[in-house]
Amino acid sequence: MSLSAASIRGTVKTAAGSPLAGATVSVDGVEHVTDERGAFTFDVADGTYTLRVAHSGFRDDVRHVRAGDEVDVLLATALSESIVVSGIRAEAKTPVTKSELTRPEIERDYYGQDVPLLLRETPSINAYAESGVGGSGYSYITLRGISPTRINFTLDGVPLADSEDMGT
Repeated sequence: MSLSAASIRGTVKTAAGSPLAGATVSVDGVEHVTDERGAFTFDVADGTYTLRVAHSGFRDDVRHVRAGDEVDVLLATALSESIVVSGIRAEAKTPVTKSELTRPEIERDYYGQDVPLLLRETPSINAYAESGVGGSGYSYITLRGISPTRINFTLDGVPLADSEDMGT
């Protein structure tokens, strides 16, 4: 093996061709994280190496490369099925009071705070956070006339309530 310096460069992209920042790329145990353009560079000696690329939500990619190679990696998503978000909602003719929060409203009003604070402007909802702004600590939500221990949110049918006190 020659000791002359070379590099292995490349980019990591999604199957759709978008750059994938934050992917972990390793060459024989040495790890780097891709930048915002999905780019990576390793300075290596001449030879053949094993390149591994991993990112949460994507299938890992492993390939053999040589010093001096320019590598483009397209990562396929790890989920082979689509994700369905569903809910039970009252029809327009159902005689109950209801509020709908539309996607444009969420995109306009949600800026990273806890979800209860996003809902606090909804009629009959009271929400507050121990930290005052909802960036850290616990947040609470109550629905007028209903005990907080009777409100339940689920994700894929799994309750998100605290198992100790059933608070959400």
